[in-house]
Amino acid sequence: MTAPPWYNLRRSDQYVYHYTTAATLAEKILPSNRLRFSRFSDVSDPREAKEWKFNFLTYPEDLDSTIAEIQAGFNRQLKSSIHVACFCRDTDGAIVTDGVDPIPALYERGHSRPRMWAQYGDKHKGACLVFDRHRLNRAIRAAVERHETVVYDKIFYNSALHGTTNLTTAGPFTIDTREVKRLGIAEAARRHGARFMRELFFEKLPEWESEREYRWIVISDRAAELMIDFQDSLVGILIGEDFPLAHMEAVARAPLERNLYLATMEWRNSGAPQPLPTHPNILLMRAQPATV
Repeated sequence: MTAPPWYNLRRSDQYVYHYTTAATLAEKILPSNRLRFSRFSDVSDPREAKEWKFNFLTYPEDLDSTIAEIQAGFNRQLKSSIHVACFCRDTDGAIVTDGVDPIPALYERGHSRPRMWAQYGDKHKGACLVFDRHRLNRAIRAAVERHETVVYDKIFYNSALHGTTNLTTAGPFTIDTREVKRLGIAEAARRHGARFMRELFFEKLPEWESEREYRWIVISDRAAELMIDFQDSLVGILIGEDFPLAHMEAVARAPLERNLYLATMEWRNSGAPQPLPTHPNILLMRAQPATV
């Protein structure tokens, strides 16, 4: 079978990868052709998910709000308005050039991250979806309302993250209460989030670096869950080595109905799994015992 176009990588910014469970893929993502954006407070990094503690540059005596009210208001505004979708990315070391053995580059691929398969790929029973990054960005922008803001970038891993000790200038965790007095809590928080977007939403400790995360953020006040039709941006499905037979047929039929490549991840005694191009009919044959 012909190798997928994303197998031998020519550009490290061309694709992004989303790990998921077999049930979510077969029962939700493929039937709807949509991805769910999570609330920012639901992400796995405690620094991001837990309540932020802000310092204050000044505290005017005539300020209408208490410290507790400002803290709660900033957390509520910043966290509730952020909808996030997280992906894994390739590195420049994953690029394959002519005449070079492509196998070592697999260890730098977003689809071959052992920790991701263990943590987000349901211990190798799940799947990894391959998206064309530029098509996905267009699809996300097409799905949001005109007044909603889309921000996207890789995560920057920094051992000297901005903390809560700066009391001389406004920073990601230091609030100028003069702005709160002038604008009100909600608007001051919105402007604060826009000013410190990278520091608040695109920085993590090096502990998370193995995830090589790339994320999209949609800033919106919508109360409903944000679901994005990813249109034609999905170009490949990679199933884990222990993908369950019960969901095999649903996944196998997807490449037959749309222009997708299918692969099975195999370890082959290596430290990272490698994608083996797989014909959908092979998966359908495997699924037969589960469908009789």
